[in-house]
Amino acid sequence: DFCLSRGLGDVYKRQVEQELAGLKGKKIAILGLAYRAGVKEHAFSGALDLVAEAEKRGAVAAVSDPMYSEQEINDLGFDAYKLGDKCDAVILHTSHVEYQTLKSSDLPGARVLIDGRNTASTKIKSEIKTYVHGKGFDLSSPSS
Repeated sequence: DFCLSRGLGDVYKRQVEQELAGLKGKKIAILGLAYRAGVKEHAFSGALDLVAEAEKRGAVAAVSDPMYSEQEINDLGFDAYKLGDKCDAVILHTSHVEYQTLKSSDLPGARVLIDGRNTASTKIKSEIKTYVHGKGFDLSSPSS
């Protein structure tokens, strides 16, 4: 079974790697470093595993979190992702309120969205080609 806190797993591999024709060199934006919304704490965050797994598969992982500055993210050893920067895929890891109003212009180029908290807006669900929602267990895709 796929669990965000344990890494990318089979669902991620199947959905993302298939959509992107592999991960090598692809930019994966991980939204949410904090282990839960509204808390500036990353010690127990599944995002750490997500970054490591993405990089292990040859992807370029970049992290965004409204609780952390870009400098703080860089100081933790991660590349910072700014909404509006190009990416190939997105993992919505932490359900920060700021992420509930995402639009495709915030994630240009994203062809896959994995919403591990089922908090993405209806609008973005209809704009991203492949969509996986709910704590990683539901494999829904929007109609295009």
